Amino acid sequence: MARIFVFSVLHKGLRRIALKTDSYVAGSDFDIITRGLPDRAYSKSLKFWHVPYREDYRLWLTKAYNNATDLELVFSDEETETRRNDKLDKAMTSVSNISAPNIEVGPSKINNTAGEKLVARVLVDKANKKFYVEHSFSTSIFDALANLNIGTYVKQDRRWVFPGDNVIYVQVIEVLRGFGIKPQVVSLAKSEQRANFTHSFELLSKRFAETMLLRRLSLRTQEIYQHCFHIFLQDHKNIVVEELTYGDLFSYIKRQAILLSATQLKQMIAAIKFFYERVLGRDKMFFPLAEKTEVRKTTLFLPYTEIRSLLDGIASPGDRMLLFLVYHANLPLNEICTLSKDAEHIFQGPCRMPGNNALALEYYTNLVAELKQTYALKAFLFEDNEKPYSLKTIKGKLYRILGHYKLAQIYRKQYEVILKQSSLSSKTQVMYLSAFMRFLDYYNYKHPVFITDEEVRDYLLLHRGKSTAQQDILVSSLKFFFERIH
Repeated sequence: MARIFVFSVLHKGLRRIALKTDSYVAGSDFDIITRGLPDRAYSKSLKFWHVPYREDYRLWLTKAYNNATDLELVFSDEETETRRNDKLDKAMTSVSNISAPNIEVGPSKINNTAGEKLVARVLVDKANKKFYVEHSFSTSIFDALANLNIGTYVKQDRRWVFPGDNVIYVQVIEVLRGFGIKPQVVSLAKSEQRANFTHSFELLSKRFAETMLLRRLSLRTQEIYQHCFHIFLQDHKNIVVEELTYGDLFSYIKRQAILLSATQLKQMIAAIKFFYERVLGRDKMFFPLAEKTEVRKTTLFLPYTEIRSLLDGIASPGDRMLLFLVYHANLPLNEICTLSKDAEHIFQGPCRMPGNNALALEYYTNLVAELKQTYALKAFLFEDNEKPYSLKTIKGKLYRILGHYKLAQIYRKQYEVILKQSSLSSKTQVMYLSAFMRFLDYYNYKHPVFITDEEVRDYLLLHRGKSTAQQDILVSSLKFFFERIH
């Protein structure tokens, strides 16, 4: 049987009656009757129908839905007014005002499959702007909360997590009351985070604070790290945190990703990394939480004047030709492999050179003639024993050219093109590019495909003395370029 939760709201300054169903089906009795109600409207953000308030709304709605089959109206026991555009802080304040921390769990009218009375507890976390719901085992309650499509069930903690919005809070309370449950509401206090700390945890906390002082972190950073570290310790009671593995920490962080905002999660990760890397001296850890989005590897285009200034410093006509075809003509490498030795006129037909610059066309024609004269070509512009280069061979040749001539300008411009098409912020793009260009400069601009894992590790070891933030940027930059570009 479907249920309609009915409660009073203040929507855009007007008092309305909200109609929230736990299972909406288009064309159902609820859908047809609701659409026929006078002055009804639907809130896309709050995801419920609402009608003008009237004193006899209970009787009126009961009559309106009287002929509906398999439909139950669940009215709120108390009037709760909410403002649609309230900020989250105000919403959480009103949530805490609604709830008293010592409400008794009332007797339930409904039993679970084992015959036990159903109970529930709501924990309001004003600091993190969330609230949690713990309830007796009942598939019906679980399904009803899941049908709200708002919260997340954390299996390890065996409880639901909901955003700290007053409207959502009212909806959840109404669902629980629909099962005859009067939930106990508890407000989580910050002071509880350090409650019952063991002596060993106190020593760890002191050691953590001393290391932050030695590292000369700012006072605000120390406060944030200490706060996050205390939460971490509180979540690992009766566990030797010094012996937690990378897998244990990653699992914990993934659970926290559900509970915390993006900023709070970054702070928690930074505090955990500081403890294990700086206090305990472990190797650097990386926790890849963000989903990898595809990076488009668009080939760089250099205007004729720019490419010409680079090519004038290169003696080999073959190297000049390959760079010209890739970065000015923008021909794909597989097409370059198949170019015949008589390719002077390929850009005079349907295939046009980008920009169609007369000077560039003349330069290309002269370069083809120079190649023929220098290498005595038999069939192809790029050949080995009269056979065209394979794609792998010509890629290797291009990469070696970039490294041999230390073409930092091409590296930088190519990476700028790729980064601009990524989802990274402009500030992150600049930091990643700067860090990676310094890395390439250290290895004399050897192409990244030829840089080994050992060389990457050696470079990271050289920067162990840098700040945590600088090391994080370096590691993130290397992972981005090596995993998603090279």
